[in-house]
Amino acid sequence: MKLFKINKKQDMYKNITKQYNFNKSYKKIVNIIAKIVDYMKFTLIRNNSTAKLNKKCGKLTEKFTSLKK
Repeated sequence: MKLFKINKKQDMYKNITKQYNFNKSYKKIVNIIAKIVDYMKFTLIRNNSTAKLNKKCGKLTEKFTSLKK
């Protein structure tokens, strides 16, 4: 019975460490995705603001002229 208890504790420990490692890798992935999303938001905001500025000034960038065609 003692041997069984020791094995059970080791299994519990293994499961806990597996879960911890999974959580660590999951957090890394989530952080990377969050960084990508932040960068995308930043570029979208920047592109929109430049487009608005160009329209106000009466200028159109090459991108927008090619999109209109």
